[in-house]
Amino acid sequence: MREIKFRVWNEDTKEMLEIQKHSFKTNKSMPYGWNMQYEFDGLMQYTGLKDKHGKEIYEGDILTWQPLSSQDIECKGKVYYMNGSYWVKTKKIIAPYLGDIARYHNPEVIGNAFENPELLEG
Repeated sequence: MREIKFRVWNEDTKEMLEIQKHSFKTNKSMPYGWNMQYEFDGLMQYTGLKDKHGKEIYEGDILTWQPLSSQDIECKGKVYYMNGSYWVKTKKIIAPYLGDIARYHNPEVIGNAFENPELLEG
């Protein structure tokens, strides 16, 4: 089973924070006695995968990877979650599946969409 971890981007302080403890507030007025209230600028979940240097890959990370063939033209994109899986969106397409990149293409985390948005430009 993969480790469930999160990190969050704090827009006010411009820093990435690791979430170390989850707490649930009880609220007697709620039907089941609890209520979760969180306000985050950018909540990112750990994918359970690591890059070629052993760095954990999170949603919102920007990756580069080695192409398997000459048809793999664009090898840089942002990790995101869709329909129960993690994918990578490049400028042109929504693909490929992150698990395949991690297994066959030696990905490298070069930044994330919050701290390094310029990496997605140009």
